[in-house]
Amino acid sequence: MELIKIDYEKPGLEDINKIVNVLEKGGVVLAPSDTCYGFLCDIQNEEAVEKIYKIKNRSLKIPVSIAVDFSIIDEYICVSEEQQEMITDYLPGLYTLVLQKSDLVPSFITNNTDFVGVRVMKCHFMNLLLSNFKHALVTTSANKSGTGPKYDIKDILGEVDNSLIDLVIDGGKLKATSPSKVIKFNEDGEQEIIRW
Repeated sequence: MELIKIDYEKPGLEDINKIVNVLEKGGVVLAPSDTCYGFLCDIQNEEAVEKIYKIKNRSLKIPVSIAVDFSIIDEYICVSEEQQEMITDYLPGLYTLVLQKSDLVPSFITNNTDFVGVRVMKCHFMNLLLSNFKHALVTTSANKSGTGPKYDIKDILGEVDNSLIDLVIDGGKLKATSPSKVIKFNEDGEQEIIRW
């Protein structure tokens, strides 16, 4: 496990490229987001996804969300024009929208359902990372399942199996922020609040 410290507000491109390199090689990254610290990996790499489930001690029956650059969100979802317009009311922002997935989203991150949680973050670091990675990432809070969000890497590294983490991005202690609000866009066009 390697650890690098970054300026969360003004990350350097050299650090971003290093993170991209680890992700492209199937690594798991612990990094800051707009809510708390989270685990990241390439959504297409099943082995890396399984590592995140092991780190969190999370049931494989519980889907994980994806983080994506807004410019390519349409590649990962299948929604109506009306729903597309509604999406822009929430994203980017502190929301996870559960939307019908496209074939680009593998079933092993959605527990074989047709829906996936999608995040477009209001976070310069994550946006810069995603624009350079050019694909969606698995994103899930960096904690053991059943415990609360973590805002300091010390609290995370003392709780989980560090041997499964390839790279830790220390952006300092984050401001405590509530988890993202979760809204599901059903096939009939109705919105269902999952977590508020």
